[in-house]
Amino acid sequence: MAVAVGEMVRKIQADKDLRQALEGATDTESRIAAFRKAGLTVNAGDLESAKAAMETGELSDSDLERVAGGGATTWINATVVVLGAFG
Repeated sequence: MAVAVGEMVRKIQADKDLRQALEGATDTESRIAAFRKAGLTVNAGDLESAKAAMETGELSDSDLERVAGGGATTWINATVVVLGAFG
């Protein structure tokens, strides 16, 4: 089962160690390993889907529900972090 974009975003927002690991990640495998270490199993397809959704702003209703509530600033910050995380 594919991991939802919102789930990945929420994990990135909540986990400082994951954010730092993703900032240092230079390829897909190191990004996958960082998520795995943080307790979230993702694959290359999940990362590509997340990147595409973040670039186009086309998140599903369930993804939006998972990341909503923090206001625009939180969403902008999350977008910047997530796009970096997904390469």
